[in-house]
Amino acid sequence: MTQTPQIQPAQIKQMRQRAGFTQEQLANAAHVSQSLVAKIERGSVDPLFSTMQKLLSVLEQYKSPVPSIQKLICKDVFSCSISESIDTALARLKSKSCSQLPVFDKKIVVGIVNESSLLGAMLEKKKSLSDAMLPPPPIISLQTPPQLISDILRSTELVLVSDKGNICGVISRADLLRELSKAI
Repeated sequence: MTQTPQIQPAQIKQMRQRAGFTQEQLANAAHVSQSLVAKIERGSVDPLFSTMQKLLSVLEQYKSPVPSIQKLICKDVFSCSISESIDTALARLKSKSCSQLPVFDKKIVVGIVNESSLLGAMLEKKKSLSDAMLPPPPIISLQTPPQLISDILRSTELVLVSDKGNICGVISRADLLRELSKAI
């Protein structure tokens, strides 16, 4: 006879939170309802073995040493405006000790500049920041699971973090590496 894994409801909640999931995200990934996840976490239902397997399978997949978004996010978003000059952007990079800056046109992210793109534009005697811009970085929500953030940062230098449509922070590859090195 097959037995239900010996996992307590509080452990499911802890595992879900460590993985960076909301109840709804876990429910969707495991193909169960959000209300069932809530009831399991409260201990108000005795879940089927197959339900626990689904939940644990999803949670095990996202079990990772990647820190939570709250530990990674830098809420000071240094940026520049599309109307600023290359010299201004370069001065901001230096003064803020950054290697890249998102470029905004009002509240919309239109690109990014970094040391390399600014150098290239300067060598070509360009003056407009739009001449030095690279495509905008990915924008993620505050609810993005940490493992997904690390996957994205393997192919880009930084991501912007959005809350209700407003940019509220930035996470760079260097931020992730710094936090991971603390765990070693």
